[in-house]
Amino acid sequence: MKKRKICKLGKLILIRLSEMGKSQAWLADATNLCDCSISFYISGRKSPSIITISKLSDALGIETEKIIEAIAEE
Repeated sequence: MKKRKICKLGKLILIRLSEMGKSQAWLADATNLCDCSISFYISGRKSPSIITISKLSDALGIETEKIIEAIAEE
């Protein structure tokens, strides 16, 4: 079985979801994105647009700047 790669943004998302007791499916619904997009952001296969960053920030209660920093450090 392949080990799943998780980028810095992915770690940030997964930690926050865990703290909130929420799932990736919940985040997809809360941001009006498909599950596969959330998975791509977590794995680093795709970078979110500024609009998506704002949606993630709102849904997760994370400052936009913190999300942008996580993306920039990849």
